Amino acid sequence: MNEAVTTLELYETLRDKLGDEATKRFIAYVDERIERETVTKGDLREETARIREEMAKMEGRLIRWMFLFWVGQVAAMLGILAFVLRS
Repeated sequence: MNEAVTTLELYETLRDKLGDEATKRFIAYVDERIERETVTKGDLREETARIREEMAKMEGRLIRWMFLFWVGQVAAMLGILAFVLRS
C-alpha cells in the first residue's frame, strides 16, 4: 500500500469511481488545500522569524534595564550603609 501513485493513475482511478467532472473538482480542491497549507506554513515561518527578532531586541533592552536597576540598588545600599556607619 506504500507504493507511489502518479497523478495520472490517481486521476484515472478516481474518474472510474466518481466520474470526470467530480474527479476534476476533487483534484482542484486538493490542490487548493495543499497550496493553502504551503502558504500558511510559509507565513508561520515568517511570523516566527519576526517574533524571534523582537525577542532578541527585547532581551537587549531588558539587560540594559537590569543593569540600571543593579547600579541603583548598589548606590542605595552604599548610601544606607554610609548613613548607618556615620551614626
